[in-house]
Amino acid sequence: MDKLNIGFIGGCINNQVGMARQDLYHSQLAIALSQFQANLKYQISLATYLSYDQLYTQTQKLITKKNPNILFLFIRPFPLMPLQKMMIKYDKPNQKTGWAFHPGLFSRKMEWDNKFTAFQSDNGYSYVKRNRFELRDLNLLAGMAMGLHHWSFRYINTQLELVRYLCMKENITLIIVSPPQNPESIVGDNICHRATRSIGTYCNEKGLRFININELPLEMFENDMLHFNADGHKTLADLIYNELLNIPINAQRASVYSDTIAS
Repeated sequence: MDKLNIGFIGGCINNQVGMARQDLYHSQLAIALSQFQANLKYQISLATYLSYDQLYTQTQKLITKKNPNILFLFIRPFPLMPLQKMMIKYDKPNQKTGWAFHPGLFSRKMEWDNKFTAFQSDNGYSYVKRNRFELRDLNLLAGMAMGLHHWSFRYINTQLELVRYLCMKENITLIIVSPPQNPESIVGDNICHRATRSIGTYCNEKGLRFININELPLEMFENDMLHFNADGHKTLADLIYNELLNIPINAQRASVYSDTIAS
C-alpha cells in the first residue's frame, strides 16, 4: 500500500456542532499518524449518510471522488431508530411533516420507502432536554412487538453486504464501527446494544474488522447523552489508530488532507 488513504462514512460525528475541530476524532487521528512516522503519507476524507438506504450510493461517491484504500463505516443511531418504529415521522416538501406505517409491517422485503428520506435534511442539532422514556419509546416498543427489530437488523446487514461487495471489488479494507450507547432513551439504548451484537456477529461471519464503541462509558458523552465529548473523540481516535496499526502500509512522504464530500 503506497499511501494510507482513509475514508470515514458517518454523520454528525464527523463535524460535530460545538466541538472544536482539533478535538474531533479525525483531527486527533491525524496528529497520532503524524507522530507515528515522519515520512508517512496519508489522506483523510469524510462523507455522511442520512439513512441506511444511502449507504451504498454514498460509499460509491466517496470511492469515486477520493479513492480510499481503507474505509471506516459508522453505524449511526439516528437513522437506526426509524427502522424499528411502527409509525415513522418524515419530512415532506415545503417543510411539512408526514406520518406513515413502517413498510415492513406489510411486507418483509428488505426495502425502504424513498419518501422517508427524499426530503430529509441534515440541519444542525439543537439540544433539548428530554425524558429517558417518552412517546418515541412507546413507538419503538410497538415496533419491537411487531418484530421490526428483527427486520431492521436484517435490513442493515443487507445494506452492509452491498457495501462489502463493493469494497471487495475495489480492493478496499472495510472496517465497521458499532453504534455508541444511546443513554438519552431507554429503548433506544437497548436497540443500540442489540444492533451492536447483531452487526458484530455479521462482521465475525464475514471476516470484517469491527470496532465496538458501544461500551464506551457515559463519562465520554456530552450533556445531551447523544454525542461524544472531547475525551470520547480522543478514545475513538485511539481505537481507530490501533486498528490501522494492524494494516500494513508502505510509508512514504507525509501528506495530510481532510475534507468532506457532498452528501
